[in-house]
Amino acid sequence: MTVAVNVGLNLAFVPAFGARAAAISSTVSYALIFFLVAAYFGRQTGHNPLLVVAPRTSELRNLITKLQRRRAK
Repeated sequence: MTVAVNVGLNLAFVPAFGARAAAISSTVSYALIFFLVAAYFGRQTGHNPLLVVAPRTSELRNLITKLQRRRAK
C-alpha cells in the first residue's frame, strides 16, 4: 500500500516539482507506514501505541535528573 502511494505521488508530482516532491513523497510514505504499523500493533496487543512511543512523566523526570547530574560533573 505505501509503495503504491509513494509511486503515485512520485508520478504525479516529481515531473513538475522535482526533488522536493520526491522528498515529500517519501516523507508521506514513511509516515503512512508508521501509522499502519502502530495501528496493527495496537490491534494485536491491545496497547495504545501512543503510550508505547511517548515517554511517561516519570521517564522524563529521570532523564532530566540524569542530564543535570552529567552537567554538574
